[in-house]
Amino acid sequence: MKFEVVPPQGVRGIKFGSSVEKIRKQFGPGFESFKRSRDDAIPCDYYPKLGLFAYYKEPGELEALEFARPAHVIFDGMDLLKVSFNTVRNHLRSRDTGLEDDEGGVTAYALGIGVWAPEKDEHPLKRCESVIVFPEGYYDEFNLWLAQRLR
Repeated sequence: MKFEVVPPQGVRGIKFGSSVEKIRKQFGPGFESFKRSRDDAIPCDYYPKLGLFAYYKEPGELEALEFARPAHVIFDGMDLLKVSFNTVRNHLRSRDTGLEDDEGGVTAYALGIGVWAPEKDEHPLKRCESVIVFPEGYYDEFNLWLAQRLR
């Protein structure tokens, strides 16, 4: 399935802030629920046939989407899971000069897009493993969530 990234709203047809019920109705019953942490109030949904992870926050609103193959994640006409990590990094850098490059991938905060490519340094021509799409402030909230769990 194709998912076109529409910063900062989400992807075409799926907006951040949508209810759990709306997401589940849109994609049907083929999901598995899980919690990233046992303390999470709302479980996440994984749709294996779509390669889609839907992450929720209280009170049951969509806070981020993550994609893996077989999903097709389109941004500016480019399928981010079909081209090399270097190609994705260069394109994101052309759109966000503040692109953050770390050991697991890159994050374009201004675009609300991050890619995970754990072998990027050794194999920069390999494809990315996943793409996360998030709203402004997501990582501020995520870092707060993580800090609370690590106490």
